[in-house]
Amino acid sequence: MITGVEIGLGIKALKTAFDIAKEAKDLTDTTTMRSKIIEMQSLILEAQGTAIEARDAHSEQVDRIRALEAEVADLKAWDNEKARYELKTPHIGATIYALKPDKRDGEPPHWLCPNCYQQRKKRILQGTSGGHGAARWTCPDCKAYVVVSSGVAPQ
Repeated sequence: MITGVEIGLGIKALKTAFDIAKEAKDLTDTTTMRSKIIEMQSLILEAQGTAIEARDAHSEQVDRIRALEAEVADLKAWDNEKARYELKTPHIGATIYALKPDKRDGEPPHWLCPNCYQQRKKRILQGTSGGHGAARWTCPDCKAYVVVSSGVAPQ
């Protein structure tokens, strides 16, 4: 992070270079003048280096702010999305997140994987026949599943 100290150092170097330039204009000795010019160039390079560091630090800060703003937006979007679901137990030992009937917004009833839901991922469980009067609902992402009676489905 760029601080006022770093900016102050750059300004001080430029001021010193300016003061040296004022002194050099009155010099008649070539050797002394060259010495002052070299000193002034050194200070200008120092100020330029500080300015480049300040620009780079600023750029990093802007990138970090953008990343944090995107993260906040994602969290807000997830909060809005997760408010549409509630934890349900459609069958003994089977826990899922079900879409609330009043929050469907045109979507058909469905269940979400509880594992993925806890990781802020919306993964819809896919139903298949489990045989013997049971149905198996599997997450396409993490492969977790719940088993319910074959007549039990999202409502």
